[in-house]
Amino acid sequence: MPQAEQPATIERLLAIRALPLFSDVHLDELAVVAEHARPTECARGETLPAGIHLIVTGEVVEYRAGRPFRTHGPQHVVGGFEALALAASDTRLVCEQDTSTLTIGRSDLRDILEDNFGTLSAALQGVAASILRLRRQLPGGGFPQHDARRKTEPAALDQLWVRTAFLRAQRWLPAARIETLGHLAREASLVSIPDRMVLWREGEPADDAVMVIAGAVACTSTAGGHRFERGGGAILGLDEALAMEPRWYHATAHAPLTALRLTRAAVLDALEDDPDTALDMLTTLARVASRLRDHVARATTRMS
Repeated sequence: MPQAEQPATIERLLAIRALPLFSDVHLDELAVVAEHARPTECARGETLPAGIHLIVTGEVVEYRAGRPFRTHGPQHVVGGFEALALAASDTRLVCEQDTSTLTIGRSDLRDILEDNFGTLSAALQGVAASILRLRRQLPGGGFPQHDARRKTEPAALDQLWVRTAFLRAQRWLPAARIETLGHLAREASLVSIPDRMVLWREGEPADDAVMVIAGAVACTSTAGGHRFERGGGAILGLDEALAMEPRWYHATAHAPLTALRLTRAAVLDALEDDPDTALDMLTTLARVASRLRDHVARATTRMS
């Protein structure tokens, strides 16, 4: 690195490390992030380019559903969901005043995450935490309505290949390698839960997730007044487990339940060995977060 660039890179590193998202990331990996972060100047009224932006000075208004949704100031990160989702979006980031940011483009961001699992796992944790915050703002947690007709047969799930096939159908594991699916299938435990038995209570630690094979789970939250039900094919608790946050709802078997249980440690171990699947999973979660953010924006617009 040329000597003249070194102080600027150190300043960028310090700014990035101040973010809670990156507080536990190793300095070597943060240095890679800082090297790819480029100063961007945006005049009042201009729109920030596509990418992930750390606001250094100024103020940015996030437009969703064609209307102002959130105002972001210094030390806020904007554009992250769209940059990670790699999908078209009508979200606009308009500078409310002259603004300076540190910007990482989409292609650079993917390269950074692919080569640095510590940064990627921090991104997974941050996106999952954002999903939790958004779900708490939406009726039914923003989940699709439970379809009682949808059912996955639990037959022969003690066989590894059957578990692997079941995991292949999971939406949070798009295009995963067969080796990764096999690893997760070996780590997953098959559980049978009687009707009305509690899976977990609101506020308990979240160390694992369950994938419903047969039966249903009734979910309620005291804090937000949520009530919803999840059935065959659904995964519960993954967001909290990845975010390392407590359970946000009370989960009870609404019928005799058959499920596969996976620990957070098993998921992260599998993802660390398969960067492509880890990136695809992060992209999937970012799309969920962006979609939920749109739902919150539309709900806010209706109430205003």
